[in-house]
Amino acid sequence: MMKPMQLTTKLLLIFSLLLLTGCGFHLRGHEPLPPALRVLYVQSNDPYGAFTKQLSQTLTAVGVTVTETSDTAPVALQILSEQSGQQLTSQGSSGQMSTYLLTYTVTYQLLDEHGRIIQAPQSVMATRAYSAAANQILGDLNVQSGLQTEMQRDAIVQILGRLRSHVTQQTLSNAGIMPQASPLSGNKNATAP
Repeated sequence: MMKPMQLTTKLLLIFSLLLLTGCGFHLRGHEPLPPALRVLYVQSNDPYGAFTKQLSQTLTAVGVTVTETSDTAPVALQILSEQSGQQLTSQGSSGQMSTYLLTYTVTYQLLDEHGRIIQAPQSVMATRAYSAAANQILGDLNVQSGLQTEMQRDAIVQILGRLRSHVTQQTLSNAGIMPQASPLSGNKNATAP
């Protein structure tokens, strides 16, 4: 049998959740993209690279149909570049421990179905700092790889945030991009341009 305090706590929690969802509250990152972006083509010079794959999977997870070809989507998300960098920010005494700043920048733009730019190139950047001992090169490479994956995820979250923005919605409206009534094809991975 449930104690009165446990029952009260559970009921209060359920009521709070209902109240939040009733007022339109959504967890960050779970808001849908504008209807005009529900069918999207992802164009990249590296369609099978880690970033493009993760981007396509994330778009699919938030309800976007990612098409195999640009002619089946009203909008293309074109990845113009991905750049990684590393900078030494401090070096400990005797050179034994060093601190680095990793950067990851993605530049993208939105194109209409005819290849015309409807949203000018924009860049998103993620950074991470880490420390490494001079005698731990293998561990250093593992840390860098993990941080690279985290920065790619951060860049995707930033891109999704910008795609959800009022500015993007207004840009799509100004370009005459209308919401899709229904997906044109099943969810697919991105393909080369």
